[in-house]
Amino acid sequence: MPNIALGTSRARLNDLKSQRASFLENAEKQLNAGNNAEYKSLMAKAQELNPQIEDLDNLVKEYDRYDITHAPKFGSDAKDMQEMGNMLLAGERVGFATDLVKQALVSNAATTFSGDLVAPTGGSSQINDGHNAQVSGLIDMVRVETFDGLAGWEESYLKEIQTATHGKPETVGGTVRADSSPEWRKAKLLAHEVQTTAFVDKNIAKLSPAAYAQKAQGYALVALRREINKLIINGDGSDSPEFFGFINAKNTKGENIFDTSSVNAVDEDALRSMVFGYGGPEELSPNARLILDKVNLDALGKIKIGADDKRSLFDISLTGNSGTIKSGGLIVPYTIASAIGSKTLAYGDPMAYMLALFGSYTIRVDESVKSVERMIAILGDVLAGGNLVADKGMLIASLT
Repeated sequence: MPNIALGTSRARLNDLKSQRASFLENAEKQLNAGNNAEYKSLMAKAQELNPQIEDLDNLVKEYDRYDITHAPKFGSDAKDMQEMGNMLLAGERVGFATDLVKQALVSNAATTFSGDLVAPTGGSSQINDGHNAQVSGLIDMVRVETFDGLAGWEESYLKEIQTATHGKPETVGGTVRADSSPEWRKAKLLAHEVQTTAFVDKNIAKLSPAAYAQKAQGYALVALRREINKLIINGDGSDSPEFFGFINAKNTKGENIFDTSSVNAVDEDALRSMVFGYGGPEELSPNARLILDKVNLDALGKIKIGADDKRSLFDISLTGNSGTIKSGGLIVPYTIASAIGSKTLAYGDPMAYMLALFGSYTIRVDESVKSVERMIAILGDVLAGGNLVADKGMLIASLT
């Protein structure tokens, strides 16, 4: 059921923010024109609105915190999309079930419904997506699990395998068996609130409710994929992370779950050193891949065979934002992820990382954020966590 009180409060908040924006815009014009008295009058009017805006903003935020866990959840069929669109147009918050979010996160596509999208009379139903809609495919490769309603999860992993003893029967027989218990550790995944924002032209409101919901859902899921990609690599960036990434993954004892490489430059030896530096002494992981940004991929491509041979040392293939790098018998898969930056390389099996969803993904539409630019914001919230769940699950190189 729509929250009428929230809808009224948010509408009032949007109206006040629009009034303040108008006062400020006109005040700037008067200041530039040298009309100081009019400038001061308009600034005073804008400042008078601040206490009301602050109070309403706090009220709406409290409603939003409640709605994150209590918003109605929808699937992807036509009926659900129609109802979802009506609620979004009314300013209400809606949620996507965790199974739907999981499917979208691991399939590199916003989930859509089957059925016709009815275009409204008198307006275009086409909203063009820009090139920035492309998101790193890294998120499609990690392990995704759902833990609805939980505040966290601890995943056990093996740190040291059990040992074995041997010897002549006459010396081993009758002796106390040496302790060969495996050594275990736990990786903690905590529910961390992930907030996303996607902007779209106000023309989206001309679409039919079902098409509006589908478009809003698509933008929201792309925004979620982009933000989760950043978190998978870097974590939440805090000194005491709730959401761990490749480069700062730790277990409950505070030990690193990632490994570090001696590689400090993108040169002719970097790739081979990363490949052979990953994993145990008797394994080369068949599912491991290099994770880097476009700058370092380009740097690898510019390395030549020698001073007198200007051919590229590495043969790089590209499909979307993934591909392979070939050289000297090595065939190394790679994935571009801008969030890793140009000072870091990572190599490992993405399935060593677990992404946990602790609740549904809720979204709402806010028309006040960029009203002057005739844009609306699609604001999303989800409780999620992440961590490496395999010892030395990722090899990290810091470049100088």
